[in-house]
Amino acid sequence: IVLATFVLNVCIAIGAWFFIPVFIEYFLSNYVEGIKAAQWMVLVGTVSVFSVYSNVYMVVKRNMDRLVSYVIGMVVWGVSLFILLKVRGTELEIMPQSIFLAYISMYLVNFFHFRNYMKMELK
Repeated sequence: IVLATFVLNVCIAIGAWFFIPVFIEYFLSNYVEGIKAAQWMVLVGTVSVFSVYSNVYMVVKRNMDRLVSYVIGMVVWGVSLFILLKVRGTELEIMPQSIFLAYISMYLVNFFHFRNYMKMELK
């Protein structure tokens, strides 16, 4: 179900990526500078579908691993935001870009933990 939701979200995100500039330019012309940030937030929303997997930590009673995942996400967010600020200045889209990177890092950590849980279960 999550994979199907992700595929649907990707399709919606592709459409939204191209629709957002048209909508904002036509209806919200005062906010044209925020188009790129809005487009990146669509990507953040698309990958956020995988956050449902963090509930596995409660099931297997490994909430410390969940905390590790969140802390790594926060560190990646902070470091990437700092780097983007230094490289690109205060462009609006750097915030959703750093959030996107944080989510991806959290999901990679989750994948690592879940793979280890499955290996332990198989023993």
